[in-house]
Amino acid sequence: KMIQFDIRKFETDELENAIKSGASWKNARNGIRNGMKNWIPKLKDENGVVHSDRSKILEIAASFYENLYASKLSEEEKRNLEIEFSPEISFEEIEVHEIETALTMMKNKKAVGDDNLPTELLKICDVKTLGDLKDIFNEILRNEEIPSQWLQSTIVVFFKKGDRKEMKNYRPITKTSHVYKLFVKIIENRISSHFERNQNANQAGFRRGFSTTDHLFTVQQ
Repeated sequence: KMIQFDIRKFETDELENAIKSGASWKNARNGIRNGMKNWIPKLKDENGVVHSDRSKILEIAASFYENLYASKLSEEEKRNLEIEFSPEISFEEIEVHEIETALTMMKNKKAVGDDNLPTELLKICDVKTLGDLKDIFNEILRNEEIPSQWLQSTIVVFFKKGDRKEMKNYRPITKTSHVYKLFVKIIENRISSHFERNQNANQAGFRRGFSTTDHLFTVQQ
């Protein structure tokens, strides 16, 4: 009964979204049909027992990914990886031009996170809004604390092949905040720029604009 209720709710939501966006009945029907292809009516737990209860299916899926992404390192190995940072180390504040550069590198038409803010909206922000984003990002760097909302995400799974009742046969896609992705892209650009400036000139592998073919050509001469 719960599965039937969820299916009806899904169909109703698809129709409401189609009406709000002005889409045709055909598009709404295709959306329902495609969504049903990825519906998981039954799922096996770690003991091989098949469950059809919706709450149990969600519990199995959550447990699967918690175990999949859990650290396999021992406590001693974790301690060996710990790095002590001096409180005297300062950071360069993020500038608006870094935000603009990062935005040009982000793709459009990507699934949004729980905040429902797409990249397209961030790209048309005015100077004042970009300044506000800059202040937020710098506050995060100063306090060394990520907003709790950025630590939450929705995982959507798509069936690959094999037994549909096996969680391992589904490909997960995590829908995270695009504001968080923007912040990460800025940090990534800074790290990449630092490594590029300090990279040996003879290093050609795994570098943008370089190729090991140049070294092979030199060796053959």
